[in-house]
Amino acid sequence: MGYNDRIKTLILRMIFKVNNCKIRLELNSNVFAPTIAAQRFLEVLEMKNDEKKQRVLDVGTGTGVFAIYLGLNGYSKILATDCYDKAVECAKNNVELNDLNKQIEVRESNVFSEIKGSEKFGLIVANPSNLPEGIWKDENVKNLIVDREIMGGERGNEVLVSIAENIDEIMDKGRVVFLQPTYTNIDYVKGILKKKGFQISVLYRSKHKLSTWPWNEWKYDKEKLIDKLKQFEKKENGKDYIVYDEGAPSMVIEIVEAERV
Repeated sequence: MGYNDRIKTLILRMIFKVNNCKIRLELNSNVFAPTIAAQRFLEVLEMKNDEKKQRVLDVGTGTGVFAIYLGLNGYSKILATDCYDKAVECAKNNVELNDLNKQIEVRESNVFSEIKGSEKFGLIVANPSNLPEGIWKDENVKNLIVDREIMGGERGNEVLVSIAENIDEIMDKGRVVFLQPTYTNIDYVKGILKKKGFQISVLYRSKHKLSTWPWNEWKYDKEKLIDKLKQFEKKENGKDYIVYDEGAPSMVIEIVEAERV
């Protein structure tokens, strides 16, 4: 990216604080800033000394915040991937900003598509795309940037299902830690991993009000999402994908750890 292009897309620089760690980030209009859910993810993620020399994979890295946090905490062999070229550029900038080029490689990849067969990982972290398709305000005016960043296929779980189904290609023993709303049928993903010998733990569970999301910026319709989640509930025997927090429609987020020893 040239200097002038970078100035055009630059919004701000920020310090993202997690525990005792200060992460320097350069945010731009093409990639979303890390959320409070991402902060909770890093707060509950256990740092294991025996993992720090193993290879780590950050799927859907976005700004690179997960990879950078791990790098600042002593992990030395990190691969950060994203399917969106603008996110790859953003993550590379932020890795350099935090002086972690020797510890973190950033690579464009659709889930595992650009990962070599010989590359095995001891830890995978992921906050993947999770909005279901079909919730645009206007089908003729879609937000292509957001689509590449946060759309997760028909159900919203496309990336995470792919990770679970293909995990044996890149991991023998180790941990997968991921963040996902329950409406993506997170139990289905847990079931895939259980069948592959992983022990499942829920590290964090919380409600998040839908009203806090930037719907106008995203060009999505909150009511369409609520209707779609109600359809999921009906098909799945009344599961509660829409809950209410102080009277406001909300979703439930889980941070899950799956470990195979």
